[in-house]
Amino acid sequence: MKSVKNYTKLTHAFRNGEHFEFHKYIDDHSQPVVGGVPEASPAWAVFHNLVGQEDIVYKKSAAANETKYITAANRERYDIYTMVRQSVSAATHSFDEVVKERAVRVMEVLTNYKKIRTATMAEASALIFNMIQDLGKDRYAADVDKLGLKDAVAKLSASNDAFRKLYEERAENLESSELKGTMKEIRAQVDKAFKLYTQSLDVAYAGLKLSGKGDTSTVESIIDYINAMIDQFERALAHRGYSSVKDKPDGGGDDDPLTPSVPDGPTTPSLVISEQLVEGAERMLLIAGDQAAFEAALYPVALDGAMLLAADDYTDYNSFPVLEFEMEDNKPIGFVVSPPQEGLIFKWPMNAITNARAEIKKDDELLATLTGVVWPEVYWE
Repeated sequence: MKSVKNYTKLTHAFRNGEHFEFHKYIDDHSQPVVGGVPEASPAWAVFHNLVGQEDIVYKKSAAANETKYITAANRERYDIYTMVRQSVSAATHSFDEVVKERAVRVMEVLTNYKKIRTATMAEASALIFNMIQDLGKDRYAADVDKLGLKDAVAKLSASNDAFRKLYEERAENLESSELKGTMKEIRAQVDKAFKLYTQSLDVAYAGLKLSGKGDTSTVESIIDYINAMIDQFERALAHRGYSSVKDKPDGGGDDDPLTPSVPDGPTTPSLVISEQLVEGAERMLLIAGDQAAFEAALYPVALDGAMLLAADDYTDYNSFPVLEFEMEDNKPIGFVVSPPQEGLIFKWPMNAITNARAEIKKDDELLATLTGVVWPEVYWE
Protein backbone atom coordinates (compact mmCIF):
# COMPACT_ATOMS: atom_id res chain seq x y z
CA MET A 1 0.00 0.00 0.00
CA LYS A 2 1.31 3.45 -0.91
CA SER A 3 1.72 5.99 1.91
CA VAL A 4 3.68 9.10 2.85
CA LYS A 5 7.16 8.24 4.13
CA ASN A 6 8.26 8.91 7.68
CA TYR A 7 9.52 12.51 7.79
CA THR A 8 9.35 13.45 11.49
CA LYS A 9 13.11 13.49 12.15
CA LEU A 10 13.66 15.42 8.94
CA THR A 11 11.37 18.34 9.79
CA HIS A 12 12.89 18.64 13.26
CA ALA A 13 16.36 18.93 11.73
CA PHE A 14 15.37 21.73 9.34
CA ARG A 15 16.67 25.23 9.73
CA ASN A 16 13.91 27.85 9.51
CA GLY A 17 14.39 28.55 5.80
CA GLU A 18 14.46 24.84 4.95
CA HIS A 19 11.33 24.23 7.00
CA PHE A 20 9.40 26.88 5.10
CA GLU A 21 10.69 25.80 1.68
CA PHE A 22 9.85 22.12 2.23
CA HIS A 23 6.25 22.84 3.16
CA LYS A 24 5.86 25.59 0.56
CA TYR A 25 6.86 23.20 -2.26
CA ILE A 26 4.26 20.68 -1.09
CA ASP A 27 1.58 23.31 -0.58
CA ASP A 28 2.14 24.79 -4.07
CA HIS A 29 2.02 21.36 -5.69
CA SER A 30 -1.13 20.38 -3.83
CA GLN A 31 -3.13 23.54 -4.43
CA PRO A 32 -4.28 22.91 -8.02
CA VAL A 33 -4.97 19.19 -7.58
CA VAL A 34 -6.09 18.53 -4.01
CA GLY A 35 -9.70 19.31 -4.97
CA GLY A 36 -9.66 15.90 -6.64
CA VAL A 37 -9.21 14.31 -3.20
CA PRO A 38 -12.22 15.58 -1.23
CA GLU A 39 -11.29 13.50 1.83
CA ALA A 40 -8.01 15.45 2.16
CA SER A 41 -9.16 18.93 1.10
CA PRO A 42 -10.22 20.20 4.57
CA ALA A 43 -6.87 19.21 6.14
CA TRP A 44 -5.00 20.78 3.22
CA ALA A 45 -6.91 24.06 3.69
CA VAL A 46 -5.68 24.31 7.29
CA PHE A 47 -2.13 23.41 6.20
CA HIS A 48 -2.26 25.97 3.35
CA ASN A 49 -3.33 28.76 5.71
CA LEU A 50 -0.55 28.01 8.20
CA VAL A 51 2.12 27.84 5.48
CA GLY A 52 1.02 31.34 4.48
CA GLN A 53 1.41 32.48 8.08
CA GLU A 54 4.86 30.92 8.29
CA ASP A 55 5.84 32.86 5.18
CA ILE A 56 4.91 36.11 6.93
CA VAL A 57 6.68 35.24 10.19
CA TYR A 58 9.83 34.07 8.39
CA LYS A 59 10.03 37.23 6.30
CA LYS A 60 9.46 39.37 9.39
CA SER A 61 12.13 37.53 11.34
CA ALA A 62 14.65 40.11 12.45
CA ALA A 63 17.36 37.50 12.45
CA ALA A 64 16.83 36.83 8.75
CA ASN A 65 17.34 40.50 7.89
CA GLU A 66 19.59 42.01 10.53
CA THR A 67 21.93 39.41 11.97
CA LYS A 68 24.47 39.80 9.18
CA TYR A 69 24.68 43.55 9.81
CA ILE A 70 25.05 43.07 13.56
CA THR A 71 27.72 40.44 12.96
CA ALA A 72 29.62 42.77 10.64
CA ALA A 73 29.42 45.65 13.12
CA ASN A 74 30.57 43.41 15.94
CA ARG A 75 33.49 42.17 13.81
CA GLU A 76 34.53 45.74 12.99
CA ARG A 77 34.69 46.89 16.61
CA TYR A 78 36.46 43.70 17.68
CA ASP A 79 39.08 44.18 14.96
CA ILE A 80 39.71 47.75 16.10
CA TYR A 81 39.93 46.63 19.73
CA THR A 82 42.39 43.88 18.76
CA MET A 83 44.52 46.35 16.83
CA VAL A 84 44.66 48.72 19.82
CA ARG A 85 45.50 45.90 22.23
CA GLN A 86 48.21 44.43 20.02
CA SER A 87 49.75 47.86 19.39
CA VAL A 88 49.96 48.56 23.12
CA SER A 89 51.26 45.06 23.83
CA ALA A 90 54.02 45.50 21.24
CA ALA A 91 54.93 48.90 22.68
CA THR A 92 55.45 47.39 26.16
CA HIS A 93 58.53 45.74 24.64
CA SER A 94 59.87 48.95 23.08
CA PHE A 95 63.58 49.76 23.40
CA ASP A 96 62.48 53.36 24.06
CA GLU A 97 61.92 53.49 27.82
CA VAL A 98 59.46 56.42 27.60
CA VAL A 99 57.31 54.60 25.05
CA LYS A 100 57.54 51.45 27.13
CA GLU A 101 56.36 53.25 30.30
CA ARG A 102 53.42 54.80 28.46
CA ALA A 103 52.40 51.43 27.04
CA VAL A 104 52.62 49.71 30.43
CA ARG A 105 50.29 52.33 31.91
CA VAL A 106 47.75 51.96 29.08
CA MET A 107 47.97 48.17 29.37
CA GLU A 108 46.68 48.54 32.95
CA VAL A 109 43.35 49.61 31.47
CA LEU A 110 43.28 47.00 28.72
CA THR A 111 44.03 44.25 31.23
CA ASN A 112 41.06 45.33 33.34
CA TYR A 113 38.85 44.78 30.27
CA LYS A 114 40.38 41.55 28.91
CA LYS A 115 36.95 39.90 29.14
CA ILE A 116 35.97 41.82 25.99
CA ARG A 117 37.49 38.92 24.03
CA THR A 118 35.10 36.33 25.49
CA ALA A 119 32.06 38.40 26.41
CA THR A 120 28.71 38.16 24.68
CA MET A 121 28.01 40.93 22.18
CA ALA A 122 25.82 42.86 24.63
CA GLU A 123 28.36 42.54 27.45
CA ALA A 124 31.17 43.61 25.12
CA SER A 125 29.29 46.83 24.36
CA ALA A 126 29.32 47.87 28.02
CA LEU A 127 32.92 46.79 28.53
CA ILE A 128 34.16 48.71 25.49
CA PHE A 129 32.18 51.80 26.56
CA ASN A 130 33.71 51.71 30.06
CA MET A 131 37.20 51.00 28.74
CA ILE A 132 37.07 54.03 26.45
CA GLN A 133 35.93 56.17 29.38
CA ASP A 134 38.93 54.98 31.40
CA LEU A 135 41.33 55.63 28.52
CA GLY A 136 40.04 59.21 28.43
CA LYS A 137 41.00 59.87 32.05
CA ASP A 138 43.88 62.29 32.72
CA ARG A 139 46.12 59.43 33.87
CA TYR A 140 45.98 57.71 30.47
CA ALA A 141 44.79 60.21 27.80
CA ALA A 142 48.23 61.67 27.11
CA ASP A 143 49.76 58.20 26.88
CA VAL A 144 47.12 57.09 24.36
CA ASP A 145 47.84 60.19 22.29
CA LYS A 146 51.63 59.80 22.40
CA LEU A 147 51.34 56.14 21.41
CA GLY A 148 49.47 57.25 18.28
CA LEU A 149 46.23 55.54 19.28
CA LYS A 150 43.92 58.51 19.80
CA ASP A 151 42.23 58.13 16.40
CA ALA A 152 41.94 54.36 16.81
CA VAL A 153 40.26 54.73 20.21
CA ALA A 154 37.87 57.33 18.74
CA LYS A 155 37.08 54.95 15.88
CA LEU A 156 36.48 52.15 18.38
CA SER A 157 34.03 54.39 20.24
CA ALA A 158 32.16 55.23 17.03
CA SER A 159 32.11 51.57 15.98
CA ASN A 160 30.76 50.55 19.38
CA ASP A 161 28.03 53.19 19.16
CA ALA A 162 27.06 51.93 15.69
CA PHE A 163 26.85 48.38 16.96
CA ARG A 164 24.71 49.40 19.96
CA LYS A 165 22.30 51.21 17.66
CA LEU A 166 21.89 48.14 15.43
CA TYR A 167 21.48 45.91 18.48
CA GLU A 168 18.79 48.22 19.86
CA GLU A 169 16.96 48.25 16.52
CA ARG A 170 16.97 44.47 16.37
CA ALA A 171 15.57 44.28 19.91
CA GLU A 172 12.72 46.57 18.89
CA ASN A 173 12.07 44.57 15.72
CA LEU A 174 12.12 41.30 17.61
CA GLU A 175 9.56 42.68 20.04
CA SER A 176 7.38 43.69 17.08
CA SER A 177 7.84 40.24 15.52
CA GLU A 178 6.84 38.55 18.79
CA LEU A 179 3.39 40.07 18.36
CA LYS A 180 3.08 38.26 15.03
CA GLY A 181 4.36 34.97 16.45
CA THR A 182 7.74 33.28 16.38
CA MET A 183 9.19 30.71 14.01
CA LYS A 184 9.27 28.22 16.87
CA GLU A 185 5.52 28.60 17.38
CA ILE A 186 4.50 28.58 13.72
CA ARG A 187 6.77 25.62 12.91
CA ALA A 188 4.97 23.49 15.49
CA GLN A 189 1.59 24.50 14.07
CA VAL A 190 2.64 23.80 10.46
CA ASP A 191 4.09 20.42 11.41
CA LYS A 192 0.86 19.42 13.12
CA ALA A 193 -1.26 20.52 10.15
CA PHE A 194 1.06 18.72 7.72
CA LYS A 195 0.73 15.53 9.74
CA LEU A 196 -3.06 15.72 9.53
CA TYR A 197 -2.85 16.41 5.79
CA THR A 198 -0.57 13.46 5.07
CA GLN A 199 -2.71 11.18 7.22
CA SER A 200 -5.81 12.24 5.30
CA LEU A 201 -4.02 11.44 2.01
CA ASP A 202 -3.06 7.99 3.30
CA VAL A 203 -6.64 7.32 4.42
CA ALA A 204 -8.07 8.54 1.11
CA TYR A 205 -5.72 6.32 -0.90
CA ALA A 206 -6.38 3.26 1.27
CA GLY A 207 -10.13 3.76 1.03
CA LEU A 208 -10.08 4.00 -2.75
CA LYS A 209 -7.68 1.09 -3.12
CA LEU A 210 -9.51 -1.26 -0.80
CA SER A 211 -12.96 -0.45 -2.12
CA GLY A 212 -11.87 -0.65 -5.74
CA LYS A 213 -14.13 2.30 -6.43
CA GLY A 214 -12.78 5.56 -7.78
CA ASP A 215 -9.59 6.78 -9.41
CA THR A 216 -6.47 6.79 -7.20
CA SER A 217 -4.25 8.67 -9.65
CA THR A 218 -4.64 12.13 -8.07
CA VAL A 219 -3.98 11.07 -4.49
CA GLU A 220 -1.14 8.84 -5.68
CA SER A 221 0.50 11.74 -7.51
CA ILE A 222 0.37 13.93 -4.38
CA ILE A 223 1.82 11.17 -2.19
CA ASP A 224 4.54 10.48 -4.74
CA TYR A 225 5.45 14.16 -4.88
CA ILE A 226 5.64 14.45 -1.08
CA ASN A 227 7.84 11.36 -0.89
CA ALA A 228 10.10 12.77 -3.60
CA MET A 229 10.50 16.01 -1.63
CA ILE A 230 11.29 14.06 1.54
CA ASP A 231 14.04 12.21 -0.33
CA GLN A 232 15.33 15.42 -1.90
CA PHE A 233 15.61 17.29 1.40
CA GLU A 234 17.17 14.28 3.11
CA ARG A 235 19.88 14.29 0.45
CA ALA A 236 20.43 18.01 0.90
CA LEU A 237 20.70 17.74 4.68
CA ALA A 238 23.04 14.76 4.41
CA HIS A 239 25.70 17.15 3.13
CA ARG A 240 25.90 18.75 6.56
CA GLY A 241 25.84 15.50 8.49
CA TYR A 242 22.14 14.77 8.93
CA SER A 243 21.19 11.11 8.74
CA SER A 244 17.95 9.27 9.37
CA VAL A 245 16.69 5.75 9.53
CA LYS A 246 13.93 5.55 6.97
CA ASP A 247 11.24 3.92 9.05
CA LYS A 248 8.68 2.01 7.08
CA PRO A 249 4.98 2.29 7.89
CA ASP A 250 3.52 -0.22 10.32
CA GLY A 251 3.06 -3.55 8.60
CA GLY A 252 6.02 -2.82 6.32
CA GLY A 253 6.74 -4.13 2.90
CA ASP A 254 8.35 -7.25 1.55
CA ASP A 255 11.77 -6.23 2.86
CA ASP A 256 10.67 -5.70 6.46
CA PRO A 257 12.09 -8.17 9.00
CA LEU A 258 9.47 -9.99 11.01
CA THR A 259 11.21 -9.05 14.24
CA PRO A 260 13.04 -5.76 14.69
CA SER A 261 16.64 -6.02 15.75
CA VAL A 262 17.45 -5.00 19.31
CA PRO A 263 20.87 -3.64 20.28
CA ASP A 264 22.85 -5.73 22.73
CA GLY A 265 23.26 -2.77 25.07
CA PRO A 266 22.79 1.01 25.35
CA THR A 267 24.01 2.93 22.31
CA THR A 268 25.85 6.25 22.30
CA PRO A 269 23.57 9.09 21.15
CA SER A 270 24.44 10.59 17.76
CA LEU A 271 23.46 14.25 17.47
CA VAL A 272 23.30 16.50 14.42
CA ILE A 273 24.81 19.99 14.66
CA SER A 274 22.75 22.32 12.49
CA GLU A 275 24.74 25.52 13.02
CA GLN A 276 28.30 26.32 14.06
CA LEU A 277 29.75 29.81 14.39
CA VAL A 278 32.53 31.68 16.16
CA GLU A 279 31.14 34.45 18.38
CA GLY A 280 34.45 35.83 19.56
CA ALA A 281 38.10 35.02 20.04
CA GLU A 282 37.35 32.47 22.75
CA ARG A 283 33.77 31.39 22.02
CA MET A 284 32.41 28.99 19.41
CA LEU A 285 28.70 28.14 19.43
CA LEU A 286 27.21 24.87 18.18
CA ILE A 287 23.42 24.51 17.80
CA ALA A 288 21.75 21.08 17.87
CA GLY A 289 19.33 20.02 15.16
CA ASP A 290 17.23 17.82 17.47
CA GLN A 291 17.21 19.89 20.63
CA ALA A 292 15.17 17.43 22.69
CA ALA A 293 17.70 14.67 21.96
CA PHE A 294 20.52 17.09 22.72
CA GLU A 295 19.04 17.96 26.11
CA ALA A 296 18.52 14.29 27.00
CA ALA A 297 22.08 13.33 26.04
CA LEU A 298 24.23 16.25 27.19
CA TYR A 299 22.41 18.63 29.52
CA PRO A 300 23.85 19.39 32.03
CA VAL A 301 26.33 16.51 32.26
CA ALA A 302 28.58 17.75 29.41
CA LEU A 303 29.49 20.98 31.22
CA ASP A 304 33.26 21.05 31.84
CA GLY A 305 33.68 18.16 29.43
CA ALA A 306 35.25 18.56 25.99
CA MET A 307 34.45 18.24 22.29
CA LEU A 308 37.12 16.09 20.64
CA LEU A 309 37.64 16.36 16.88
CA ALA A 310 39.20 13.89 14.46
CA ALA A 311 39.93 14.06 10.73
CA ASP A 312 41.99 12.07 8.27
CA ASP A 313 44.07 15.06 7.18
CA TYR A 314 44.32 17.18 10.34
CA THR A 315 45.32 16.43 13.92
CA ASP A 316 46.42 19.63 15.69
CA TYR A 317 44.63 21.11 18.71
CA ASN A 318 41.64 18.78 18.79
CA SER A 319 40.16 19.17 22.31
CA PHE A 320 37.70 22.05 22.82
CA PRO A 321 36.45 22.52 26.43
CA VAL A 322 32.68 22.90 26.91
CA LEU A 323 32.14 26.29 28.59
CA GLU A 324 28.37 26.62 28.86
CA PHE A 325 25.03 25.82 27.28
CA GLU A 326 23.14 28.06 24.89
CA MET A 327 19.61 28.50 26.25
CA GLU A 328 16.34 29.51 24.60
CA ASP A 329 13.10 29.73 26.60
CA ASN A 330 14.95 28.04 29.48
CA LYS A 331 15.77 25.05 27.25
CA PRO A 332 19.27 24.07 26.08
CA ILE A 333 19.60 24.32 22.30
CA GLY A 334 23.37 24.04 21.97
CA PHE A 335 26.69 24.61 23.70
CA VAL A 336 29.71 26.92 23.67
CA VAL A 337 33.31 25.71 23.52
CA SER A 338 36.59 27.54 24.06
CA PRO A 339 39.85 27.20 22.11
CA PRO A 340 41.96 24.08 22.75
CA GLN A 341 44.43 25.76 25.09
CA GLU A 342 45.35 29.07 26.67
CA GLY A 343 46.94 31.47 24.24
CA LEU A 344 45.03 30.16 21.22
CA ILE A 345 42.05 32.04 19.84
CA PHE A 346 39.47 31.26 17.18
CA LYS A 347 39.75 32.89 13.76
CA TRP A 348 36.77 35.18 13.53
CA PRO A 349 34.62 34.99 11.50
CA MET A 350 35.06 31.24 11.50
CA ASN A 351 37.24 29.56 8.91
CA ALA A 352 36.60 25.82 8.47
CA ILE A 353 39.79 23.85 7.90
CA THR A 354 38.10 20.51 7.17
CA ASN A 355 35.10 18.37 8.04
CA ALA A 356 35.52 16.55 11.32
CA ARG A 357 34.25 13.63 13.33
CA ALA A 358 33.31 14.81 16.80
CA GLU A 359 32.71 13.32 20.24
CA ILE A 360 31.66 14.81 23.56
CA LYS A 361 33.60 13.29 26.45
CA LYS A 362 33.82 13.97 30.16
CA ASP A 363 36.13 12.17 32.56
CA ASP A 364 36.98 9.71 29.75
CA GLU A 365 33.30 8.82 29.34
CA LEU A 366 31.84 9.11 25.83
CA LEU A 367 28.56 11.03 26.12
CA ALA A 368 27.64 11.51 22.45
CA THR A 369 28.95 11.66 18.92
CA LEU A 370 28.26 14.69 16.71
CA THR A 371 27.78 15.02 12.97
CA GLY A 372 27.80 18.17 10.86
CA VAL A 373 30.86 19.60 12.66
CA VAL A 374 33.77 21.34 10.91
CA TRP A 375 37.26 21.93 12.31
CA PRO A 376 37.64 25.66 13.12
CA GLU A 377 40.90 27.49 12.55
CA VAL A 378 42.70 28.65 15.70
CA TYR A 379 45.93 30.59 16.02
CA TRP A 380 48.26 31.96 18.65
CA GLU A 381 47.24 35.35 19.97
